[in-house]
Amino acid sequence: MRVVPPSGGDAKLLEMPDSLKNGRAMYAEFLAESDDFLFLFVPDANPDDRAVNLATLRAGKAANPILLMKS
Repeated sequence: MRVVPPSGGDAKLLEMPDSLKNGRAMYAEFLAESDDFLFLFVPDANPDDRAVNLATLRAGKAANPILLMKS
């Protein structure tokens, strides 16, 4: 997943925590007036084992991810 700084510029790859490195983060949606965002995580090992997570964007990294729902 890529993010664009609020000031504009080029999109940069969002750094994910180690627990979410082996897969793809997709469909990010930021919550109103916050740095928190929801995203779908699809693991490489089992693509059918998708999960919706909540994390906070801090310095170009997804911080403190919380699993909300797993399929």
